[in-house]
Amino acid sequence: MIISRSEINHVLCAYSNQAVPAAKGPAGAGGGLGRGTADAVDLSARAREMDRLRQAIAALPDVRPERVARVARAIADGTYQVRDDDVAEKMLGRSVVDGIA
Repeated sequence: MIISRSEINHVLCAYSNQAVPAAKGPAGAGGGLGRGTADAVDLSARAREMDRLRQAIAALPDVRPERVARVARAIADGTYQVRDDDVAEKMLGRSVVDGIA
């Protein structure tokens, strides 16, 4: 999805026109919406696992040097093979994505 600057400005204008009730007194003093309690977030076990996986994926290298070396050797040796079907599938898939965007 592409969001234009005018759409962002429209949303900002809509939200800036809304009145926001001001909290009375310091946070947690009983005058605000929090009823004297601090804000808290309780993440489910699934959310914690998703965060752990996201961090593990972020730690992976962008390039796998052993695979790059293997492909480079195959190209240099003249043994690197690409299936015609794979090339055609990628080309068609890309043209569909380009047509949608």
